[in-house]
Amino acid sequence: MGLVKTDKNNAREVERYFRRKMPAVVKTNLGFGWTLWDASTAGWRVSIAARFYYYHDTLVSYALDTRLPEEKALQARYRKWGEHYFSYTDSGKQSLAFNEMALLKPLPEYTGTSVNISPAVLHYMSPGSDIAYGYRGSIALFPNRQSFNRIKDSLTNADLMLMLYSINPASRLTTIEYCISHKSRFNEQQWQALTPWIDSVVKEIPEVKTVYGCDEFTFSTWFAIQFYAGLQEK
Repeated sequence: MGLVKTDKNNAREVERYFRRKMPAVVKTNLGFGWTLWDASTAGWRVSIAARFYYYHDTLVSYALDTRLPEEKALQARYRKWGEHYFSYTDSGKQSLAFNEMALLKPLPEYTGTSVNISPAVLHYMSPGSDIAYGYRGSIALFPNRQSFNRIKDSLTNADLMLMLYSINPASRLTTIEYCISHKSRFNEQQWQALTPWIDSVVKEIPEVKTVYGCDEFTFSTWFAIQFYAGLQEK
């Protein structure tokens, strides 16, 4: 593949490579000026998935992921092919993240303090924790839900208020849902301060697609939040 001949530090050059492979660009709206584009390309025994992140149509970050073939001989070949481009995990996965720090922070609308935030919370706020909103599919919890469950017992009210400004829309909605089902954590003044922003989040993306059981549904965002908040209270 010609990908490794591109300059990985030039996001536009990498984007142009994938645009030549996939001329039809369909972006996903993350809200508040953020969008993403999922692209892919395939060659002999290997495929590469790319995700490009835009803020007001300006490309700010991207991530590439692929897996090596199962055959050991081919693994050695592809490791050599991408050794200057990708990093490797023990499982043989090849990955690359460009300007990931642009995603590990709250939306610009956040006016509070964001110091001493744990890496787990920052990861959850980013699209890297998965952007699908819901609870579980036919078998397992959604990845974003799993990430939330790993941190929820250690969250402070300050963390929750910060997470309402996540770039990841699923993380914003899950945080709203948690706040609603744990409203007693907040005093009246804090809750009144949260309400206008919660309304803005719901209005920004008024409908969400989700899966419940084996079926896919499109709900109004507010209905989905209340539905999943009700599940948490049971």
